[in-house]
Amino acid sequence: KSSALYSLDRLLQSTNQIKEILQDQPHEIINQDGQNFVILGTAHVSQTSVDKVNELLNTGEFDTVAVELDEMRFEAMTNPNRYKNMDLLSIIKNKQTGMVAVNLALSAYQNRLAKQLGVEPGAEMKAAINQSNEKELKLWKIDRNIRTTMKRAWRGMKFLEKAGLLFSFGGFFEKEEISAKKKKKLKKGDVLESTFSDFASESQP
Repeated sequence: KSSALYSLDRLLQSTNQIKEILQDQPHEIINQDGQNFVILGTAHVSQTSVDKVNELLNTGEFDTVAVELDEMRFEAMTNPNRYKNMDLLSIIKNKQTGMVAVNLALSAYQNRLAKQLGVEPGAEMKAAINQSNEKELKLWKIDRNIRTTMKRAWRGMKFLEKAGLLFSFGGFFEKEEISAKKKKKLKKGDVLESTFSDFASESQP
């Protein structure tokens, strides 16, 4: 009985500590079978989100980290030179030409964002991954397949946006200033889908 009371008290202390850290952040704390599941809403281009992720995981109250990535995007994030190091014949043989082109273009575009915003898109997920490695926590990759994301973004585009994306694909590599409106939008939702869709909207012929 005393052990159960101690566990309950420990759980309450843990919950209060987490709530204090997240008091000004969008979040949800779900308790099930004596376990706390903390869902943190993050902005993909926000240093505050990076700081909160680190602060949370530094409490020592977590044994598992879940990130909004699939296996392919996780590999691209943790091994950014993967596609650059692949030989052309291997890319063609594995029918990865389109995916590799998109990844390289998005990488260049997001590097522009990082320079202009002062924080790399997806930095909060990198922080979570790094923390899970350092603290030997279990890591779950819980997002849908990247191909599904790309298809969804493509279907959501208007005809002129699709045409603009195809004809102006090289614009990902330009160095022009990114608009304030776009920067604001990139702080919401899926970082890959946002950058893909936003670039297309600016590339209409």
